[in-house]
Amino acid sequence: MVENIDMFEGDDSPDPVGLSCALEAFSESEEVITMIDELPLIQIIDLDRAAEKARERFQFIFNQYLDQPHLLDPFLEKFLLHIVKLVRKTECTLEIKHRAFKYLFIITNVRGYKSIVQRLPHEVEDLEPVLQLLEEQDPADTETWQTRYGLILWLSIIVMLPFNMTRFDSSSHSVPVMKRLLDICQTYLMCSDACRKVAAFLTARFLTRTDVKEVYLTPFVDWSLEIINREVSRNDSWEKFGPLAGLAAILKHGEREDLLPLAPQILKCIIRTKCCEDFSLTSKYSTKIVTRIGLTFLKPKVPKWRYNRGQRCLAVNLTKVNSSFSQETENLSTVCQDDEDEDDGEAIPPEVEEVIEELVQALQNRNSTTRLSASKGIGRVVSRLSKTSGDEVVCYILDLLNPRSSDNSWHGGCLALAELAKRGLLLPSRLPDVMPLVIKALAYEEPHGYSSVGENVRDAASYVCWAFARAYEPKIIEPYCAIMAKTLLAVTCFDREIHCRRAAAAAFQENVGRVGNFPHGIEILTTADYFTIGSRSNAFLEVSVEIAQYEEYAESLINHLLEHKIDNWDSNIRILASKALSRLTVRAPQYMASHGLTVLFGYTKSSNINAIHGAVLAIGEVVFSLSLIPEINLEPHLDRLEKLVAQFRDNNQLRGILGELLMTACCSFIDHCSQARLPFHSKPVIDEWQQLIDECVRNPISDMSRAAAFALKNLSSEYYKDDSEEMRAKCSAIVNHYIQYLDVDESSRTGCVLALGYMPAFMLESSVTMVVRSLIKCISVTNETIKWAPARSGAIKALVAVCHTMGLSKKKGCYSLVVEILNAFLEGMKDYSITNRGDIGALVREAAMQGFQSLLIQTTDEAIELLTSDLVSKIIMSVVQQAVERIDRTRGIAGKVFSSLLHKEDTPIPHFPAGEKVREIFTKEVCAKCHWMNASETFPLFNQLLTIPEYTKPIMVGLITSIGGITETLANYASEPTFSHIAIQSEEEKKRIAYVIVEIFEEYQDEERIAVPILTFLERYFTSGCLAPVLKDPHTYAAKILNCTKTSVAKTSN
Repeated sequence: MVENIDMFEGDDSPDPVGLSCALEAFSESEEVITMIDELPLIQIIDLDRAAEKARERFQFIFNQYLDQPHLLDPFLEKFLLHIVKLVRKTECTLEIKHRAFKYLFIITNVRGYKSIVQRLPHEVEDLEPVLQLLEEQDPADTETWQTRYGLILWLSIIVMLPFNMTRFDSSSHSVPVMKRLLDICQTYLMCSDACRKVAAFLTARFLTRTDVKEVYLTPFVDWSLEIINREVSRNDSWEKFGPLAGLAAILKHGEREDLLPLAPQILKCIIRTKCCEDFSLTSKYSTKIVTRIGLTFLKPKVPKWRYNRGQRCLAVNLTKVNSSFSQETENLSTVCQDDEDEDDGEAIPPEVEEVIEELVQALQNRNSTTRLSASKGIGRVVSRLSKTSGDEVVCYILDLLNPRSSDNSWHGGCLALAELAKRGLLLPSRLPDVMPLVIKALAYEEPHGYSSVGENVRDAASYVCWAFARAYEPKIIEPYCAIMAKTLLAVTCFDREIHCRRAAAAAFQENVGRVGNFPHGIEILTTADYFTIGSRSNAFLEVSVEIAQYEEYAESLINHLLEHKIDNWDSNIRILASKALSRLTVRAPQYMASHGLTVLFGYTKSSNINAIHGAVLAIGEVVFSLSLIPEINLEPHLDRLEKLVAQFRDNNQLRGILGELLMTACCSFIDHCSQARLPFHSKPVIDEWQQLIDECVRNPISDMSRAAAFALKNLSSEYYKDDSEEMRAKCSAIVNHYIQYLDVDESSRTGCVLALGYMPAFMLESSVTMVVRSLIKCISVTNETIKWAPARSGAIKALVAVCHTMGLSKKKGCYSLVVEILNAFLEGMKDYSITNRGDIGALVREAAMQGFQSLLIQTTDEAIELLTSDLVSKIIMSVVQQAVERIDRTRGIAGKVFSSLLHKEDTPIPHFPAGEKVREIFTKEVCAKCHWMNASETFPLFNQLLTIPEYTKPIMVGLITSIGGITETLANYASEPTFSHIAIQSEEEKKRIAYVIVEIFEEYQDEERIAVPILTFLERYFTSGCLAPVLKDPHTYAAKILNCTKTSVAKTSN
């Protein structure tokens, strides 16, 4: 009786037994049973916190199996019996039962009520107690809704007892049991909590009983329709959810003969009240009702006209077996069993037309769940129609897929086509009409402002292709294999959304396995799998290139990028598309040179700024790639390449917000043309490009200034390396121009330091000292430049780049400037500038540490004599201080820099403070495994340096800011290992560390950055027990601390 229970919400889905993550079995069964049995004990002790803690543990156990609920099945019956045993006990208080039902709901939430209800006990003696307990509940009580949920679920199996309900009436109750059950159904269908869902299930099970439906089915339908017909405000529309859910469940579980007399009035009510246009839940239930009414009007039958593929055998496609097996399988495959229209003379009720019209309208609904339900309804209804009528429905669906339709119509239409194909109701004769529309749907995307719509359409179109693979024989699909394979792979590689890429890959895989006619299908499947296409950049730049090695796909992938991605609304997609075209050029160079560039130059004359931006980026990328292929001649395109930037300037397209986007693209274009070594030497176009770069370098948009700096590097390297006097003067003028703009404003300084850092050696040669000292000046903080942290950080990076470019030779390099540069970096390590954006000085400190790493290694290899003991000590101490300060990112960089300097290969860093002792703590193995941003790993390591005198002060300064900071978690991570390490030291060592702290307090009294955190630090320090021997000292330690505290409190504004 309970074997055929179905969830009324929709079709069953298979258990996720193929997960690869995962757990192999439910291992906590004994613990769960113990927790259930201990519920009364918790109540006796009256420990509410213990009960809540136990419930959280119970929920944690079951939540682990949300992805693998089938693992619970062997134990479900045992769990439920223990819970029901508690509920049945009369001596158990109501509170115990409430907690037991909370446990039941947790289990139900993981496994689903369909599986649970099958395993609940359903004995005659359970009916009255369960019904009475449910009647005693308050439907408005928000604390005990799990109890009501569990009781309703339990009742839904009890009411299936094969006895007439009148037998359960008793003299103690004046109201018959059937009426009491009906009242329960109606009461909880009008609730707004989770009980409504199971109440609909109970309603269907109860009212479809033979003895009940004769009495209460029609009154219930009348009651439901009355509520649905009410005119209520939008805020009260939720009251219709329950009656609609109840009707949908009854129409699913009831007998056709019982429902047929009621179906017309239900259909009229649904159409008249326009429920399908209401809330998403209302429209979903309404669509289910309309579908099931349509099925009620039509007799169940298997249409003889449907296409039946017959037995499916993957072995035919994946391996070639002996001819007898192939012939046997071929004989099993069939086509339409009856080519002529099957019409047994039975008239189709006129209401069916209304049903189909409502379902077609629902395919265009704004809610995706409604469209999905409508598509399934279309498939079910068409399966009971004649061939002619079914074909008419297909025509209605195809009409939805037109350029004037919304994305909702396209999505619903694709879902419907997939459902019809799965059921064999989309005949092969319709494929010539359907396939072009599916191909369009795979590339469907409509821009809407700063976003787009269509991702659900592309996903559904992939589902259609997947369904085709399962529905048709290979010979039916064969004419469309080439275009379908090319389009699916284009979506797999180039779709913006990960779920669309994976859906297309799944459809391709299904077709390769079942159809077998996709070129190079198996090889491609090993490249474009679930994981490789998960990363968008990897799909664009790596997977596409691998697929394009097969000539069948190279041009189609290129065309997809040219037609659908170069003008995409998302700038990130345009950038990726241009890079992908560059990567694909090697696969089809002639096609790219002739067709690709022609299309891209056409885009540059478009009125769409997105198309122009993408085209300019792509032209640069493609030209550079083509320049690497000797047999490609770029001469036919040189004129247009030379005039491109001038064309935009003449058309005033480099102005305004949109112009900023285009200027960035033009810088990238110049960069790639310079790398391509186009023959523009000594031509006016170089001056035009230089002018554009100068404008972009000073722009406040960081992406533009960075692109301009890159472009300047390659432009100057290619077109300014002439050794003539005129060219040297021009180079000197460019360098002086950028130095001049260092003091204009923040954006000019930020861009110019970047540009100076990227300049080639021959441009810096004559003015390297001036450039270096100008950059050093940019590191200094003044009242006017305190907010210019990105510029100071950029100046440090530029100095490092200049040193690498020029080298450290005594003649032309930076030999005489290295010490000055390193001292400037030390000043940068003191940058703790604070603005409303927070500690912006961290950018400077991080850049300085990375600069130390680079320059110390370079200086050790090229000019080791410049590194004095004092200089190296200052650098290392400044780095270790940052390694224990409060910002995770900064600590991470400091840890990496410190370990790389400590373990430098070949020639070690000279004068490394206490190098041997430090290497005993920071071994190579420890450094290799350490996660430097993780406070729980870094603090215990660096705290060990406290006992090395050279490191005590800088380490303690950093620890004070961390332990005394406002972040409690960081303070705990820092304080526990610190005070534990100090506690195990000798009394003399504790005194030394204590007086170092006093020294720091006295030194930093005027700096609120240290003076405030040190007070919190001292509070923790005093309570740690580490100061006991110090406070016994006859010296004035306590007095010094007190005086410093008074001074700090007087000065601070905190």
